[in-house]
Amino acid sequence: MKIQDEIKKEHDEIRNYMLQMDNEEEKAPEIFQDLVTFVLSHHESEEQVVFDALSNKKDVKEVKNNLKAEHAGIRRTMQIILDTPEDDDMWKAHVHLLKDLLYHHVQEEEEELFEIVRKELDEAKQEEVYKEFEKYFKQIKPDAKAKVESKYIIEEEDVLPKSEP
Repeated sequence: MKIQDEIKKEHDEIRNYMLQMDNEEEKAPEIFQDLVTFVLSHHESEEQVVFDALSNKKDVKEVKNNLKAEHAGIRRTMQIILDTPEDDDMWKAHVHLLKDLLYHHVQEEEEELFEIVRKELDEAKQEEVYKEFEKYFKQIKPDAKAKVESKYIIEEEDVLPKSEP
């Protein structure tokens, strides 16, 4: 399997979580926690495995930095939701914002990131990156779940995301 196929599959899972939250409002808080765990694992795997496999040419670095900034913004929004009581009217409003951010983000990745992956990585490398991504995702998911359970998911770089040198 190629890495972009796996990322697309995971983006579909993210979309599914969001639909579940719409369709099962009474279970939305639990579904949200599963979504956050999944998104944290997904984003970190992208940054540590996929982005590292790509060049640092100016245009590629710009796309990676933009996506990292979006990841940080998404984490900050998820943190706000974790900090907001579920019965507060703002909880749903923040979830709505998160959905908008996620829909925009996955669309951007599927257009811009996938194009770079196809240009820079041959098929064998795309498959190798897929295997590394899967291994890394499985390795970090328990830590992501623990962060969600602690209700504190913000990292230092979320405050001011650093660009690639």
